[in-house]
Amino acid sequence: METADRKIIIFLCFGGLFLQVSTLLDGTHPHLLYANILQIDSIEIDTWKNNSVVPGLSRAISLDFHYSMGLIFWTDVQEMKIATMHIDNMMNINEDIVRTKIGRPDGIAVDWIYNHLYWTDDVYQHIQVSNLDGSMKRTLIDYGIERPRALALDPNRGIMFFSDWGSVPRIERCGLDGRDRQIIVVTDITWPNGLVIDHKDDRLYWTDGAKYQIKSSTFEGKDVKTIIKDVKYLPHPFGIAVNDQYVYWTNWEYKSLLRTNKYDGSYVEIVQADLTSPMDIKLYDSKVQKDSGANVCGYFNGGCSHLCFPSSPWSEKNVKYTCSCPDGYDIESNNRTCTKHGGNAQLIIAEHQSISRIDLDSLQTDSLVVTGLLNTVAVDFHLEKDLIFWTDVLLKGIYVSYLSGGLLSGLGIRKAIISEDIKTPDGMAVDWIYDHIYWTDAGLDHIQVSNLDGTFRKTLINTRLDEPRAIALLPQEGLMFFTDWGINPKIERCAMDGTERYTIITKEIRWPNGIVIDNIGRRIYWTDGYLQLLKSSTFDGTDAYTIVQFAQKTFPQPFGIDLYDDQIYWTNWNAKSVYTIHKYKGNDMKPVITGLKAPRNLKIISKETQKKGTNLCGNNNGGCQHLCLPVPITLKSAGYSCVCADMFQNDDALNCIKKDPAELVKDEL
Repeated sequence: METADRKIIIFLCFGGLFLQVSTLLDGTHPHLLYANILQIDSIEIDTWKNNSVVPGLSRAISLDFHYSMGLIFWTDVQEMKIATMHIDNMMNINEDIVRTKIGRPDGIAVDWIYNHLYWTDDVYQHIQVSNLDGSMKRTLIDYGIERPRALALDPNRGIMFFSDWGSVPRIERCGLDGRDRQIIVVTDITWPNGLVIDHKDDRLYWTDGAKYQIKSSTFEGKDVKTIIKDVKYLPHPFGIAVNDQYVYWTNWEYKSLLRTNKYDGSYVEIVQADLTSPMDIKLYDSKVQKDSGANVCGYFNGGCSHLCFPSSPWSEKNVKYTCSCPDGYDIESNNRTCTKHGGNAQLIIAEHQSISRIDLDSLQTDSLVVTGLLNTVAVDFHLEKDLIFWTDVLLKGIYVSYLSGGLLSGLGIRKAIISEDIKTPDGMAVDWIYDHIYWTDAGLDHIQVSNLDGTFRKTLINTRLDEPRAIALLPQEGLMFFTDWGINPKIERCAMDGTERYTIITKEIRWPNGIVIDNIGRRIYWTDGYLQLLKSSTFDGTDAYTIVQFAQKTFPQPFGIDLYDDQIYWTNWNAKSVYTIHKYKGNDMKPVITGLKAPRNLKIISKETQKKGTNLCGNNNGGCQHLCLPVPITLKSAGYSCVCADMFQNDDALNCIKKDPAELVKDEL
């Protein structure tokens, strides 16, 4: 079959006619390894004999290999894991090497010189690296990245390429340590699904599923060439591989594997069809993974206690390599040794008449932070300032003390920061970046804010509220979420100054008791005490789904909720316990603490949960006389607004003057 400028040759095996069920790859001939969703197969180039390499998978997307070690690696987005197996494993025994803090690993790449494994995660919006066995996991890139997908490595040069198919589709390059990032392709690109390096010609090739094309460029993103652009033969190209003569790709639409001349796209050949759902593809050949002998970390791992990465060719530092630490560790002053930071995560539980602190690793009660309370409901903390805050609905107040104990301003172990004009403070949240405290009041039907010491108190929202309860903050973006379990139950979102208010959840909701923000996953999670369930949605309320719904008698009244790693933790009010469950899978539910007296809210103390962000009000309080509150950055907003305390009004954009009596009467009306 021919077109005017392109010959189409078909030599394929349908339905596995020549399928040999074997896990052995013939190392004397190059093969194509490809993920076929439910299995990983190989096909020998030129003879086109097909072998099953790894059967019985759930949803394999990306794959790579380590030729000299005989290892194959793949990602499974349904099982949310990365696994490995030896090529010559006749028993098909594979090993899960990454299962924690992993959402949707769309891309994977093996560094065959420094023996590291890299992967992208579309859910967590980051790129991570580890040893080949999954140990020493480190987050390399977690900012300025939206929908990371494909990866390609050149460890001889210390280069990594990755694609992002988010709102600004692009291809970037950086060092193997994630530093020295540079965007190299940003035009004529929409869905950069696959990346591959042509080590022979020093070029980068990529597929674009939306543009129906395969393109290539230099490592700097220059001399961009369109190899093939054809809606008929590239309706949705995904994975890509290259050898001396051809570029190979998988096609979602045709469920096939194809190839063409890598220089001019003059021939299109369908080499395998009738596939289930072809995804990633790799050329399994010793020529692909050459070692130039430039392993700068080879001698005693460069003296690094944990991870050693070669410096990128663009590094301004006059060093050949850098030592790095796994997540949760800090580099010491010698720049070689890593030590664990911060201690273990701890669970803070408000238990009606006390607040306790429990170590999440040992599950032993570390201490009773505060005792002698009457009816505490909400609790939160400010880790950097060593402060814990809580509400007491019987005492009608908000209180503060030290997390580590001791006297507070010479007034004892606690201090009331809000004790007047407050009735039922069911919900409370601390802004640890701008140093404010927010709370709901179901008795007065409003949401207020103040400084951490209770000064400059301001009513942000006092309309269209019935029974406001839980509240959660994202100060890095100036966002606030809150729940209302009144006659018209709902979840709302607004700026942290109370403006830009939107109702985002109104369906399948009755008693939204607790709410928490997952900034990495860009989702909110909440408990519903009446419907007996845990739910989640995106920040705008879309993609809402039930994680788990409990039997009425078994798990009565889920209330407080928080997140840590891949787990949801929540309190069961009447069951007097704290449970945990996987936040994506909704499985592996198990009790964490039982036998509590009357658990209400809970928070998890960890340095990971209160990461510092830029305080846009840090310079002279943003020039604001009273409160400087974060809001989303827009064309009309610099990311903060000046707000006056109640009883005051803005004199100008920055200063406040006391309201006259007539204005106060209007406010009350």
